[in-house]
Amino acid sequence: MLSLLRRLTKSRIGVIVTLIVLVIIALAFALADVNTTNISGGGPSGNTVATIGKTSISDTALQSRLQVAVQNARQQQPDLNMTQFVQQGGMDQTLTDMIQRDALDQFAHKSGMVVSKQVIDGQIADLPVFQGLDGKFSQEKFNQVLAAQNLTVAQLRDEVRRSTLAQRLIGPTLLASHFPKSLALPYASLMLEKRHGTIGFIPTATMKQPAKPDDKQLAAYYKKNIAKYTIPERRVIRYAMITPAQVADAAKPSQAEIAQAYKAAGSKYQAHQKRSAEMVIVSDKGTAQKIAAAVKGGQSVKAAASAAGLDATTLDSLNQQDMTDQSNADFAKAVFAAKKGDAVGPVQATLGWYIGRVTAVTDVPGKTLAEATPEIAKDLTQQKEQTLLGDMQDKLDDGITNGSTFAQLVQDNKLDGKQTPAVLPSGVDLEHPEQKPDPALQPVIQAGFQFQQGDQPQFVQLGQDGSFALVALGKIVPAAPRPLTAIHDQVEQDYLADKANEEAHAIATKVVNAVNKGTPLIKAIADTGVRTERPQNIDLSRQQLTQMGNRIPPPLALLFSMTEKKAKLLAAPNNAGWAIVYLDKIDRGDASKDPDMVQKTQKGLSSVLGSEYAEEFTNAVSDEVGVKRNAAAIASLKAQLTGTAAPAQ
Repeated sequence: MLSLLRRLTKSRIGVIVTLIVLVIIALAFALADVNTTNISGGGPSGNTVATIGKTSISDTALQSRLQVAVQNARQQQPDLNMTQFVQQGGMDQTLTDMIQRDALDQFAHKSGMVVSKQVIDGQIADLPVFQGLDGKFSQEKFNQVLAAQNLTVAQLRDEVRRSTLAQRLIGPTLLASHFPKSLALPYASLMLEKRHGTIGFIPTATMKQPAKPDDKQLAAYYKKNIAKYTIPERRVIRYAMITPAQVADAAKPSQAEIAQAYKAAGSKYQAHQKRSAEMVIVSDKGTAQKIAAAVKGGQSVKAAASAAGLDATTLDSLNQQDMTDQSNADFAKAVFAAKKGDAVGPVQATLGWYIGRVTAVTDVPGKTLAEATPEIAKDLTQQKEQTLLGDMQDKLDDGITNGSTFAQLVQDNKLDGKQTPAVLPSGVDLEHPEQKPDPALQPVIQAGFQFQQGDQPQFVQLGQDGSFALVALGKIVPAAPRPLTAIHDQVEQDYLADKANEEAHAIATKVVNAVNKGTPLIKAIADTGVRTERPQNIDLSRQQLTQMGNRIPPPLALLFSMTEKKAKLLAAPNNAGWAIVYLDKIDRGDASKDPDMVQKTQKGLSSVLGSEYAEEFTNAVSDEVGVKRNAAAIASLKAQLTGTAAPAQ
C-alpha cells in the first residue's frame, strides 16, 4: 500500500519539541530534504544515487534523509540503529520516497500546476509552531524557529509548495472508495476457504557435530557474514543540564515581593463563597418554563432536562467569576443570590434560557499575608525560576548564534559539562553492557543521534519544570566489524551451527523431493532416521488465519500460499532447523450465500482502494518523468552505512 501521504508527516524541524503539523505541509520541515536535489543532465554518476528528470539526489542528501528516517523509526523501535534500518530495506524505501517526491513536483510543474505565494504563506501562518501565546502568527517565533533549524524563508516556502502540489496530485486518488460487489465476492469466498495439510520438522540440534574449521575456512566464513559481526554506529554526546535547582537561590522571592503579590491578588485571599449547581440551557421559552416548574416542584434538573430530551450540566465548586465564565453573568448572579436547594431561572441569555438549582454552598475563609505567604512564595519561586531559565537559554542562544563552541558555552556560563561514553541510540554502552542506560538522558541521546558533523549545539527540553539541556555532538564512532581475532570463539561456534543447519537443510530437501514424488510426509521423515516429533496435521480456514493478526506462524502462512499435493521448505528462526509444509487439500469457499461476508469484504477492500490507485498513479508519474538509479553508488553507500568494508583480521 502506498504510504506516501503518511510519510509526508515525518517532520524534522521538531528537534526540540514535538510539533503538530498539517498533513498538507508535513514535508515543510524535512531538513534533510532541503537542497537534496540538483539540476542534472544525463544518467547518474559519481556520488549521485538517482536522477529524476532534470534533478538528481546525492548520496550525501540520501544519508541525511536516512538519519531523519531512523530517528522517526526509533519512536516505535528505540533500539533501532542505522545498520539494522538499512538491512531491513529502510534505505531503499527512503530513496523511493525521495524519488517519488521529486517526480511529483516535476510532473506538477510540467502540467502547469502552481501554488500562489498567498496560499503558501497562509499555510505557514496556520502552523502552531509559529504562533504566539495569543494563537496568532508570531514573526519573532517564526524567525527563531528558522534560525534554530538553519532554514531560510525561501527553503521553507519551497517545501510547502512541493507538499501542496503532492497533496493536490494524490489527494483525489485517495478519495476513491467504491469497490464493486461483483469483485468483492471472490475475495469473500477466499476467506471461507479451508486448507488441510501436514507440517513436519527437521531439527538442527539432532545433526552430527561438524568438524572444526581451519583458519582459512573460518576467515572466509567471517568475511561472508561480516554484517553479523558489525558493531552499529555509536556516538559520544556532550551535554550540560540546566534545571530549576541551579537557579533556586536566585529565584527565592523577598518579603517585599511577597507582600506586593498579596496586594496585587486583590480578592483572591479575601473571604468568599464557592457554589455548585446543576444547569440546563433551553432554546425556547415554553420548554424552559416547563422545566423550571418541574425543578421548583422538587424534581432534579437532570431528571427534568432528560424528560425534555436534554442533558444537564454540573458546575462544581466555583466562585462567581468562574461560574460566569462557564455559564452566564445573570445566571451566576442568581445562583449566588439563592440559598442551597433553591431553583434558579429561567434566566434569559444569548444562547437561550438557563434553569438550575443550587446544590452546594461552601464558605472559603480569607487568608492574612502570613497565612498566604507559603502559597505566594511557591508561585513566585516557580515564576522566577522560569524567568531565570529563560534568560539562561537566551544567553546560550546568543552564544550559539555568535559561533561559540560547546566548551566555550559551558565555561562562559559556569555549567557542568559532561559527555556520554560511545553509546547506541538506546543509550547502551557496549563496553559496559551491564550498566543500564539512565532514562533521564534519553532525550539527550535521541537529540545527539540527530546531529551531523559540524552542527551547532542545540537545546533539548527535559521536563515540564523548564529544565533543558545544552547538547552537542562529541564524536561519531562509525559502524565497523569487530576483528576476527577478538571474537574467534564466537565465530567458530556460529560456523559449526551453520554447518549443522546446512546438513539439516540437505536432509529436509530430500524429504521435500520425496513427498513431491508421492511419498507420505510421515514416511519420508522416518526414512531419514532423524529423531524428531511426529508431523502435525493442520485443518484451518483462511478466516481463522486472519484472526491471528500479526501472530501468524510462518508455516501456516506458507500453507495458504501453496498449491495442492505439494511440499515446501521453510527455515526456522535462529538456525533451529527446517519445517516441511505439505498441502493435501483445499476446500473452496462460496460466499454467494453469505451476504454479510461479502459486504464486510467489500467494505474492507474499499478502504484501501484509494491507496492502490495512488500507488499506481505515483509509479506512472515516475515513469513519465524518467527515473534512473545508480546501483553502484547505492551499494557503496549501503556498505558505508553498515560498516561492511573489508576489515582487518
